[in-house]
Amino acid sequence: MNVRTDTNPFIGLQESQTPPPSQEYLEENITAYALKEKVTVKPSIELIPDVYERANNEDFWVQLVCKEEHQTSTDLLDVFRSKGFGVLPVICLQYPLEIEDTVRTLREEINKRNTCEGLLMIFTGMYLNHHVMTSVWTEFITVYCHRLKNKPRVFIFQREPTAVQHDGSLRSKKAYESPAEADILIALNTSDVDMFPTLTKCINDYGDQEDIASLLTMCINHHDNISLVSTMTRKLYLTCPSGKSLQQSILEKLDNMENCIENIKKRVRATDQL
Repeated sequence: MNVRTDTNPFIGLQESQTPPPSQEYLEENITAYALKEKVTVKPSIELIPDVYERANNEDFWVQLVCKEEHQTSTDLLDVFRSKGFGVLPVICLQYPLEIEDTVRTLREEINKRNTCEGLLMIFTGMYLNHHVMTSVWTEFITVYCHRLKNKPRVFIFQREPTAVQHDGSLRSKKAYESPAEADILIALNTSDVDMFPTLTKCINDYGDQEDIASLLTMCINHHDNISLVSTMTRKLYLTCPSGKSLQQSILEKLDNMENCIENIKKRVRATDQL
């Protein structure tokens, strides 16, 4: 009969059954392990927000197209200008038919640029049928405007719902066609009430916390005749804090932590040499 003479109760146990190290062992060896091994902590993708990231607001263009510029539209542009957006000169048109040439020219200018972070177009003071509105954002889909690929494109239409045709009949209120491409947000106001004062106030009060879709939704709470259609894949915020994303901030903090660890290593080595 074979009798075991060892007294170690852990001999013969599988690796998965090995007991965890004691607290004393960890305290004695954690410093040495940290000095020998370079620990890299990668940020979790769950911490990365689902937002449109951009380096600055200057390359995000804002264009107002109107029949006649009013104080409410001027105040709205001033808000975007105060947040650093690239507000373009106002385009005043007498006839809606001129819009197609205007939009085409803007699209060509965007394609000439090295970079463009996004586009916000505002139309007010004129009647636009659904064909014209559809042609507006169609000019900025990826096929025609490659600079705006995967970039947010926002179109706000404030038209007059009671406009009358030359034959005296009311114009059709047919809605626009929904965009077939992602990253497009469309807001249509067919009410007799100007939505710009409400939108300006919402941006002033909540523009630093809420995204553009939420701000437009707040306007819907005050104006019933506003339609909102979105194919946006991420959230578009009006603020661009120092041009840094959350992921970049996390990486910078990790770099600072690594630098601190390196400094600790140097101090430990200097202490050992004494």
